[in-house]
Amino acid sequence: MCSSFALARHRPVYPEATIRDYLLDADGSSRDITFTPVSQERMIAFLELLYSSHHPDSFRDSESEDMLGLLDGSEWSQVFTSDSGCLHGCWSSAAALLPKLQTFIDWDAGGYCLEVSYFPRDVDSASFSVRGFRRLVEDWRAALGASEYFVRYENASWELYDSAGLGVFYTHLRQPLT
Repeated sequence: MCSSFALARHRPVYPEATIRDYLLDADGSSRDITFTPVSQERMIAFLELLYSSHHPDSFRDSESEDMLGLLDGSEWSQVFTSDSGCLHGCWSSAAALLPKLQTFIDWDAGGYCLEVSYFPRDVDSASFSVRGFRRLVEDWRAALGASEYFVRYENASWELYDSAGLGVFYTHLRQPLT
């Protein structure tokens, strides 16, 4: 099995302008930012951070049960009461770099994984900057304590959580050249 580091040395590192084009390419697909592995405590820290900048429009579990009522700031751990599960959230903010987000959280005994998705058509390309995007992703990574993250085109590879998969153009090991 190849390590992420070994694969990263053989994959291209793109210039900032190319990364910007990939991040804003309004081809109809989303861009997915994936963080793995994560603990429950750090996932809650991320949700609190996201809640401070975005309004949750919906938050549902795998049974489509509405979990919005638990996001009032005091019941975060109540959304993770089972040994395994998944949650899907839709978030919005008029002032954020990425104004509309979707979160996909899944967990089992091995830990938690998070995918944050956005559609480039929802982003104001005139005010968007790769540096701002990098800061945002690093803030999320720090809150999550994630050892790995990567950014990819949606569904370029059906392999979940594969930082070497098709469509991955930016990882914690292959950041944009400035």
